[in-house]
Amino acid sequence: VINLAEYGLSEPSVFYIFKSKNGQSQKLQISYQKNFEGLSFIKKVNIDNVFIGPATWLNYAQNNLTYFRKKKLFRESLDKVQKIKIKSLNSNFEIVKETDIWKSLQDKSLDLDQNKIRQLLKDIADTVIIDYLIEGEPSVAFLNDNGLKNPPVRIELGYDGQVWSVDLNLNEKIKKLYAMTSKPTFVTQLELSKWEFFGNLSIDQLRDRTTKMSFKISEINKI
Repeated sequence: VINLAEYGLSEPSVFYIFKSKNGQSQKLQISYQKNFEGLSFIKKVNIDNVFIGPATWLNYAQNNLTYFRKKKLFRESLDKVQKIKIKSLNSNFEIVKETDIWKSLQDKSLDLDQNKIRQLLKDIADTVIIDYLIEGEPSVAFLNDNGLKNPPVRIELGYDGQVWSVDLNLNEKIKKLYAMTSKPTFVTQLELSKWEFFGNLSIDQLRDRTTKMSFKISEINKI
């Protein structure tokens, strides 16, 4: 008979339960105790043998649910996006894609840097959610308390006849950056450093400042 206490399994720290499609289940016990190689002791429930396995078995179990969830702020294909509408702390602007060229809706004669716009979309989409706070519609009290009822920053992305949006505000009292998304509706927390990025977005950042000044050196015959 195995003495489970020798392996730290008399009071195991972690349980994994795996269920198959046909309803069968297997339960594993993972010990905090490790062998001299740093490997975890593992035991299947109802089986006397003790196994060893990577310490990742224990490490994964110590993460909360957010660790395993999707963390990108925008999850649709960026190629689908045809419209970007932004209200930041100091700017309001809207750009649309016409025949694969992004143009300012307010001034279509304005030259925009297409690469900067593609990078903007990528930066928005790749923003990492560090915590999910509320799933579904939050209470009016929560919105008011955290500045999301009339958010100072709002981004809308139009695609396939739909509009995805995110409302953002920095609660300076508790130093938390909130982002409330639509499709689906989540209230999430972002890294504080992202406030500078979202809060200062402007059309001026997207202007083409190189094309007008570009020329072929071979064509120059006088300076």
